[in-house]
Amino acid sequence: VGKYKTTALFLVVALIITNQIGVIETLVRDNSQADKIEDSWKNLKAITQVAFEGKEPEFGYFVYSPDKLAYEAKFAMIYQTKRFKDKKAIYFEKRPVTYIISAPPPLWDPYVSQRYWREQQMSINVEPIFRKEFPNGFLGKNSQTVILLNGLSYQARSC
Repeated sequence: VGKYKTTALFLVVALIITNQIGVIETLVRDNSQADKIEDSWKNLKAITQVAFEGKEPEFGYFVYSPDKLAYEAKFAMIYQTKRFKDKKAIYFEKRPVTYIISAPPPLWDPYVSQRYWREQQMSINVEPIFRKEFPNGFLGKNSQTVILLNGLSYQARSC
């Protein structure tokens, strides 16, 4: 019984150590890649923070993603509105100051564009006065974008 006990203890300790090494490697890799992954919280927080850094107390915003419903960015904006009590962010409404948070087109369909959505479907034809791009995990040439538009004061069409 004694020799099996030592062998079993050795195997359990070896298994625990191996498992912990894998966990540590995963954490290090995920942390170093977090600002490049499109839907990481670190990336979404940095993107949505731009809208709340302005001096306007109220603004409208749209979230665009060509191949999905953009829940992640919407939830990040909702979270930021709870953090910044002095700001009023109104989703899917054109205001004198309006932000568009836009994901890049998918690699397999580069013709899907935020510009078409903005101009044709939302009837927003003014040029942005501010544009900030954030890298994501797909390729260096694709990026998520925050656009600031001024001079919008009419209600958006509902989809």
